[in-house]
Amino acid sequence: MRYGDNKAVFKRRCEAVVLESEVIEQTINYGLDTLAKFALAYHFSLGSADEFPLMQLAKEIMKRAPSTVVMSCVGHLFSDSYANVAADIKYSVEATDDMPTHRLTPAQRAERWRLQQQRLLGVNISGPYEPGNALADRCIARYDADRIQFIPRDVCIGREHEILQGPKKDQTLPLNSSGVLKLHKQARVNHAAVLQRSRCVIA
Repeated sequence: MRYGDNKAVFKRRCEAVVLESEVIEQTINYGLDTLAKFALAYHFSLGSADEFPLMQLAKEIMKRAPSTVVMSCVGHLFSDSYANVAADIKYSVEATDDMPTHRLTPAQRAERWRLQQQRLLGVNISGPYEPGNALADRCIARYDADRIQFIPRDVCIGREHEILQGPKKDQTLPLNSSGVLKLHKQARVNHAAVLQRSRCVIA
């Protein structure tokens, strides 16, 4: 699932722009529960002098005229929504095999972990059995690409080891699909820290 289509991300962004909890609940109940839905709810362009469409949307959601403070938060949320949806579309269109793995946001990670805990009852995926963030990103990238690709066991590290070792990256200068040299930083994995005793479904 893309960043703009995640409900947990939308709620986290609403909280980040200091939107009132009551307005957040009203917006979600209205059906606008993702950044993509909010960005495309009304025909409004960034930088437009006419803010009537955005104000009309806020009025429909709240069932009353929005205050200046609320409108500033709504405008901020719309800007974030539009920018992130555009970035999602660009990444989907321009994605190639040599592009770095698209990393999940903290909100996406927390939401996926919560859902997996509910779905995999009796399976412990916490503590030493929790997959590392790099492994989760790699698996999600394969899932989003809708293709099967083998993931070597020596890169299946746990989250605890990932935290203790810290980020380590190797720099290379590979040729991309357009034949252009581009500096690429790839995470280096300590092979001694593979998940020896757990097989977790993280996609």
